[in-house]
Amino acid sequence: MRERLAAFALAVLALTAGPSRAEPAQCNLQKIAELPVTMAGMAAMVSAKINGQDARFFIDTGAFFSVLNPGSAAKFGLKLGPLDPHFRVEGVTGEASMHVTTVKTLTFMDAPFRDVEFLVGEHATGPGDGLIGQNALGGIDAEYDLANSVVRLFLPKGCGGADLAYWAPTGEGVAEMSINPINGADRRIIGTATLNGQKIRVQFDSGSSRSVLTVEGARRAGVRLDGPDVIQVAGGSALGRRVARGWIAPFQSFEIGGEQVKATRIRISDLQLADIDMLVGADFFLSHHIYIARSQNRVYFTYNGGPVFNLEGPRPAAPPPPPSPVPQTEANARAAAPLGAGGPATSPPAQAGAGEAPTDAAGYSRRAAAELARHAYDAAVADDSQAIVLAPTDATHFYDRAIARLLDHQPVVAMADLDQAVKLKPDYAAALTVRGQLKLARKDAAGASADFDAALRADPNAGVGIAQAWLSAGKFADADRVVTAYIEAHPRNEDLAQALGVRCRARGYLNDGLDLALKDCNDAIRYRPGLPEAYASRGLVELRLGNNDAALGDFDHAVHLMPRAPWALYGRGIAEARKGQKAQSDADLAAAVAIAPHIADEAKAAGLTP
Repeated sequence: MRERLAAFALAVLALTAGPSRAEPAQCNLQKIAELPVTMAGMAAMVSAKINGQDARFFIDTGAFFSVLNPGSAAKFGLKLGPLDPHFRVEGVTGEASMHVTTVKTLTFMDAPFRDVEFLVGEHATGPGDGLIGQNALGGIDAEYDLANSVVRLFLPKGCGGADLAYWAPTGEGVAEMSINPINGADRRIIGTATLNGQKIRVQFDSGSSRSVLTVEGARRAGVRLDGPDVIQVAGGSALGRRVARGWIAPFQSFEIGGEQVKATRIRISDLQLADIDMLVGADFFLSHHIYIARSQNRVYFTYNGGPVFNLEGPRPAAPPPPPSPVPQTEANARAAAPLGAGGPATSPPAQAGAGEAPTDAAGYSRRAAAELARHAYDAAVADDSQAIVLAPTDATHFYDRAIARLLDHQPVVAMADLDQAVKLKPDYAAALTVRGQLKLARKDAAGASADFDAALRADPNAGVGIAQAWLSAGKFADADRVVTAYIEAHPRNEDLAQALGVRCRARGYLNDGLDLALKDCNDAIRYRPGLPEAYASRGLVELRLGNNDAALGDFDHAVHLMPRAPWALYGRGIAEARKGQKAQSDADLAAAVAIAPHIADEAKAAGLTP
């Protein structure tokens, strides 16, 4: 399998690289491919075809091997086989159970490849159909300009140790750092940075939606998880079944490649990263223009602006200051002189300029998606609007603008965009789902139901999200109905933890089918250990069954995983009150109400009182 994938990576070069135009005394970056990128949240998505059917993958510089999501393998009718017993796969949240499948024809970068093997895991690895890993992209130089919606692949000719940040004005703000040699045994992009003055090992990982530090890395930098101003937040999961716990902590300084970020905040997680202290994730890729020079074992990058680290949670009152300019020392000064006066000059690749303005609707749409990921909502709306001018009958542009407007707290104009998207494409499941959620917020349950039913007819896989919307609105019977249909339609889906957790919670609130609800929660926890919502839901069911000790244990565990989860706190307060622990109960109930002021009314409406 490894040999065939190595051949696949070499075939990319053979099919896309033309004759070299390099001159002996001139560094020439020969562009062999340019991949349009669309940001789906924090994932950089590219298009491909599997056996002639459209597919979307996100580019993951941290993945050793390319992976298909289990649902996508089924969608494309691919057969799964056992993985070579000598081939062990481990993700940041533990060892992953994987299968292997063979794609007869993968069309990637406009070239067909035969009999390409992918790993297939238990759970989806992210949006789209899977990920493209370093087995396909790690053998050549790659430029990641996600803010401008493009990834470029290069073969440098005659460059030696020349500066390859061709887009940057000579000597202005370019950082560079050495990385470990990238080879067949270890394709990770690893270098050294400094955190609070302490050296740490970092890995560039575009597949991690946020940059994240290990617990050991935080400890080495002098930060304790129980220290002042450290906030516990929702954890995450990837390859591996476990859900990792998360924290956000302040740090005095972070330095990488000569670039310094002062007084910043960084996410911490109890990940399993072996010899790595920090993943430099998609947030860093979006805030920087990056060139990974495998040919030189170096990384070059420049700062785009905006927050370096996307915390997506509790944030400081003001954003961290931008990185300081790169010190112009002998070690990192940019050589711009011609050959014989400091090194060969770099010839920019033809048609590969950075920051070029889009020329069509698709280009504006891709740039808007990158701006959305960076929380630049006004810019995203402006680019989506330009896409609409150029392609007024494309429903996706109206949907995209609606999402940007919703995130910018403009629900009225967002609703108008959703209406137009559905008018242009009546079976647009995503637009129908979001419009249904907006109608629920307006107390229009009948209108929401009509939209949700239409979305489910168009895409049955929308069931979990729709069930969660009903659950959040207190429509527990509707949530139960929708998620049960989804579960019954996916009886062998190994990624049912979220759906089972929703049904467990809905039936707990309904006080109906509690034995089955308990089984759902047990199965959800078995599939995804560490989900705080599942423990809180099981605690609710145990409360209904009168098992106060068991309920208290589940709520304790949920609060341990997520200290500011309001239902876990409120449920624990109820269990404590029923056990006569008044002081503890009063404290937990008050803490829950402080986080979610309406939680007491919601619990009372469901018949749950201390």
